[in-house]
Amino acid sequence: MPKPSLAIEKLQVKLNDILFINEISLTFEPGKLYAIIGPNGSGKTTLLKAIAGISKSSSGKVLWQGRDLLQQTRAEISRTISLVPQNPVLQFNFPLIEFVSMGRYPYKYTSNSHASNLEWALKSANVWEFRDRSIMELSSGERQRAFIARSLATNSPILMLDEPTASLDPYQQFTIWNLLSALAKQGKTVIVTTHDLPSVQNYCDQVVVLHHGQCVAAGPYNTIMTPELSLKVFRL
Repeated sequence: MPKPSLAIEKLQVKLNDILFINEISLTFEPGKLYAIIGPNGSGKTTLLKAIAGISKSSSGKVLWQGRDLLQQTRAEISRTISLVPQNPVLQFNFPLIEFVSMGRYPYKYTSNSHASNLEWALKSANVWEFRDRSIMELSSGERQRAFIARSLATNSPILMLDEPTASLDPYQQFTIWNLLSALAKQGKTVIVTTHDLPSVQNYCDQVVVLHHGQCVAAGPYNTIMTPELSLKVFRL
């Protein structure tokens, strides 16, 4: 039996005659850590939001196990895909354990496995020891891991993160990359947008390169990152 995979087919996002994503087709397999890279404005965040059904696509499909996710309810999508946004804003002062439990919302908190999922999420993200502290008291790196824990609490097979290591110090970046790598090894499909090319080379199994809303390359970093591609996309 083939492994479950996430596939996007000719996905396009167009708004007011401006094309943000231009008919991208890709497949993401479980057990792998993917990076989506490209310069600012290349469509990285838009692509994540379109896959998660947050930004409306103008055409194309997002398939999970052969089903079109974009035709599912919001709760059904959330049970399949968790998205950690870039620089998420905290508006309320919750205890960490209560904040992470919000990740169970797609299940209406009724699952018998709620407590065990919550404990697993907190421990997997290395924030179990902070569970009774206010989330406002956490450092930036700890807070980022808290957002990852909230997504893990959903227990979705696909985890997407928009620039999760931006503005973090080197040690916190190291802990986040190691966490994401470990989650992929546990069988999750992990998709990250980032500008951190050295970490992409060190940690990621596959890389997708976007340029002006198009996928111009996809594959292992050391295979696709030729001098010609680097010059064309990154002007390096």
